[in-house]
Amino acid sequence: MLEESSRMLIQAENIFPWDNQEIFCEACRQLQLKRERGLVGDVAFLDRSLVDPIAFAEVAQCPISDSIYQDINNANYEQDVFFLQMLPEYRTDAQRKDSPDQAVAVSRQLREVYVRLGFRLIDVPLFSNNELKSKNMRLQFILGHAV
Repeated sequence: MLEESSRMLIQAENIFPWDNQEIFCEACRQLQLKRERGLVGDVAFLDRSLVDPIAFAEVAQCPISDSIYQDINNANYEQDVFFLQMLPEYRTDAQRKDSPDQAVAVSRQLREVYVRLGFRLIDVPLFSNNELKSKNMRLQFILGHAV
């Protein structure tokens, strides 16, 4: 599993979206490219993809390099994408400072960008109000579709 590049940028590189969203989106694109190229094996689950910087840039109304679209084409992503419903309790932390409204806007835009780029979304519901139970049920749902 490839976890969020955006968190890595904030933690290790001190590049922050709240300082300059355009620079942050480009740094996310570059780091995501590098990390995806290093993946080995037949199957990888990505918490985020090269599609995410597009959604973040569109919500922030900032430009993003057109080369990201070629990067996405070259990534050979599966056309079926698991799209997880947001958790009911959005939590901020040292790397996630967006307001709940901003998080919802990004999630909606991310969905729109995936569809616009021709991906087929498989919605993964919450299943339960219990966070641990929901995570386990989501995992089983994804594994059931992935085989």
